[in-house]
Amino acid sequence: MALPDTLPAFTPDEYLAFERSAESKHEYLDGLIYAMPGSSPAHSTMCVNVSEGYHQTVTRHSLPAFLG
Repeated sequence: MALPDTLPAFTPDEYLAFERSAESKHEYLDGLIYAMPGSSPAHSTMCVNVSEGYHQTVTRHSLPAFLG
């Protein structure tokens, strides 16, 4: 069986309805829905450690903090 030439595009409202009932997280980009991998406890710990180090550096040097 051949794959289709194009993938079906979803509207933002269709994505939101799908995401509300989904058991796992997804992201929406240009009409397509992509599954997002879950994070591990080690990944969560690393994120907290990096954020804390960033916060300490910004505070210590009176730097403006920009996240985005």
